[in-house]
Amino acid sequence: MGRHGLRCRHFMEAVVRRASFLVSEFGVEDLMRVWQGFIRFSRDNRAFYHSAMPKVRMQVKNLTVPQLILALRGARDLQQSQGFIDLHAAACAELTLKIDKLSMAQAANCLCHTGFNTKFRTQAQGLVKAVEQTWSETEDLTSLRVVEVVDTLETFTSWGMKPFPLLARLDGLLVDRQVELKYTGNVSLWVLATQAFSNIEYLDARWPLVALELSRDKLFLEKISFFQQCTLIISLAKLRLFDEAAYRNIAELLLSDMGLFKDMQDLAPVLAAYASVGYFHQQLFGTAYGRMIDWFEAETLDMKRRDTHGALVQAAWSFALAGYHRHFESFAAVLDYAFFENSVNMRPATLKRVAQLADIVLQEAPELAAACHYSEKVSSTRADPRMRNLLASEPVSDPKLLQDIRTTLQELSWQHETCAFETGSTSAFYVDLSLAPQLGQKVGFMTAGYLDSVRVGLPDEGLEMREGGTLAVARRVLASHGWHTAVVAKDEWSRLENVAQKSDFLNALVRKAMEDPPVAS
Repeated sequence: MGRHGLRCRHFMEAVVRRASFLVSEFGVEDLMRVWQGFIRFSRDNRAFYHSAMPKVRMQVKNLTVPQLILALRGARDLQQSQGFIDLHAAACAELTLKIDKLSMAQAANCLCHTGFNTKFRTQAQGLVKAVEQTWSETEDLTSLRVVEVVDTLETFTSWGMKPFPLLARLDGLLVDRQVELKYTGNVSLWVLATQAFSNIEYLDARWPLVALELSRDKLFLEKISFFQQCTLIISLAKLRLFDEAAYRNIAELLLSDMGLFKDMQDLAPVLAAYASVGYFHQQLFGTAYGRMIDWFEAETLDMKRRDTHGALVQAAWSFALAGYHRHFESFAAVLDYAFFENSVNMRPATLKRVAQLADIVLQEAPELAAACHYSEKVSSTRADPRMRNLLASEPVSDPKLLQDIRTTLQELSWQHETCAFETGSTSAFYVDLSLAPQLGQKVGFMTAGYLDSVRVGLPDEGLEMREGGTLAVARRVLASHGWHTAVVAKDEWSRLENVAQKSDFLNALVRKAMEDPPVAS
């Protein structure tokens, strides 16, 4: 078998050389037949494609739809060359003009080759939008195969497109064919579908709930790769879906291959996913913490890279949510790595996490903050002008919910203050609605939009939602400042029909908040 394989390889190399030599003699039909013959291994046969590309580019307006799709695929595969970027744009433009002539399968094939890429030009996005508009007006999409539905979702969401009516129909197709999707030869399809919905945080999608149920089966989870398991847990967390069995299963599988985490960019998003839903798997976090300390001691992290520093801050933030700063003196080393970078060089998301990390540590473990090499930076970060401007300009989690509550408070003649920071403090956390002007005490409301509340289990199980990790730590830090806070959840508020019901609801929250001691958990 090896001997014949080697002979075949030598034969193909000779064919590629000969085909490259004969490009000038080929007509369009013959040229595209050869193009099709080599397309599966286009990168290995790049000599032919580089020879053929100029001729195909010149003839692009004369190509048929199948030939244009072939050109599109080859151009996508060989996008490192500027000539193929030009060919990709030209093919997209021609296919957009012929959109009415494309079958559903051909349109789906186009989407497979036009996912977002910084190298692709506006013609690629134009083709994607043309397909979206055509399919939105098409009544029957059932001829699409499952793999085509997933490819479509990936492409739409990669461009940040949110055609929700169409997405809902595609979502329905996946749910209806979940058995096919579950047992398809491509074991990653169900994960990719979940990731696509998470990319645009489409919380109303039904497929992720099916994925959550599938994740309860550890044997089924074992079929996907380690990094697909990472993708799945990150996607479920972004969609604010939680199930203890599913999260525990994934954690246990990740633990069995922790050596595959080679750097912070791989590890940090997984930890942040668990932290964002407030589930801290003890063994996973403990092993991950030990691995991070090992990287510190071996000095294997390239902290000059902004991505590495951002990932480390994300991991440190996750460990702080889990309370590691209160239990491990070695967390001072984590702070050293997190705070050595100048805030001017940080991205807004990283700067916000650094400020929150400083606030958490200074409030809950000030002696640890004093023990690190950058203790002055830890103390001054919260007052950093750029950070204060970032916090001041950051919108609340749900502006409409906040405004509805404010309107009710005004109707009840309750004095209040919005986005109230601790007096005389440079805290990174604030109370959405402070009732201190009315009650003379540190009592306030925290609004919980859909991204602050985590759905637990499946809808028919009727389990209560839980606070997201970010909201929980905000309340924890505010409690250390003496604040009594109550959470106004969007789903609960939306069920209240009149001012009287809203008044009773708010009064009950205030009473409960004042009864609970403002002590950080």
